[in-house]
Amino acid sequence: MPRKKVKSKRINNFINLKKLTEDLYNSICSRITMEEMFDKSDKERQGLFFDGRDYLFFDKGNIKICKEIWKMHKTEVMKRWQLDKNNAGKRPYLWWIVEAPEPKIKVKRIHKYYKYPDGQIRYTEAGDLKEERLEEETEREYLQRLNLLEEWELKDLNELSKLYTGASLKR
Repeated sequence: MPRKKVKSKRINNFINLKKLTEDLYNSICSRITMEEMFDKSDKERQGLFFDGRDYLFFDKGNIKICKEIWKMHKTEVMKRWQLDKNNAGKRPYLWWIVEAPEPKIKVKRIHKYYKYPDGQIRYTEAGDLKEERLEEETEREYLQRLNLLEEWELKDLNELSKLYTGASLKR
């Protein structure tokens, strides 16, 4: 006897996307994809991502959906994004999918380290050995390189820079 098809719980999570709820905001800003979310066991989801409620996740692999959601909520998301000083020099995840003008580049980084007699390595600025690596540029480096930092970010980053080094950043 044929079984009745039951809709996936994922589809039920596509509730009203026109209203920017806390869950939708978090999903727009988060790198966690729907596939990663639902690959977790129920116990892992309960502890790591869920608190007994269903969170709103959408398919971040579907560019069309990402563009629609970003277009609907970009202004409000960016207003909220600015309120957190820790977000200066960063962008919400959907920004990277929809608006990033080009991919990040690889940059050479020099890492200093100590090598102990037992073979252990400890990376530290004071290390006497150096190692050069190609690594993807940080979000902040990317935004600075393409002159995409906004005034509020420059202000927040300058405040942080003065706290730690006494120097200020320039556009």
